Amino acid sequence: MVLWNNKLSISRQTYLFSIGIHGGIAVAALLAPWPANGIFFWLPLLAIIMISWIWSQKNIRQCQGRLVLFKGNKVHWQKAAWSIAQPPWFSCYGMVVILHAFVQAENARHQPPVRLWVASDSLSPEAWRHLNQLMRQYSVKK
Repeated sequence: MVLWNNKLSISRQTYLFSIGIHGGIAVAALLAPWPANGIFFWLPLLAIIMISWIWSQKNIRQCQGRLVLFKGNKVHWQKAAWSIAQPPWFSCYGMVVILHAFVQAENARHQPPVRLWVASDSLSPEAWRHLNQLMRQYSVKK
């Protein structure tokens, strides 16, 4: 039985938060009082910050698609079946849902859990309230 079904879009707030944090760190690194030969330190540091920002943007784009919540802690997301591993972590901006692959092949190695960030602005306000209410009632079955 389907309890909730909606399409997640890219979160504008999460996108802007990532840009702000990475941009602030980059500006702080540029304005820091480096020694004259410090280019060998701050240039790789800026490269690491840029790579981190690109990786963050990729992760934000991955948190979209059709999300279907079933009874029994089952979720269908990105054309795969998942189970909710532990109670979600809530904030006023969204929730983090830890998902495990529901069906694993016998010869497949153990897959780590997936952290799905469901941002409150990636859904309509009505859909967010309904999902939030359902997820607060969830109990994880071991």
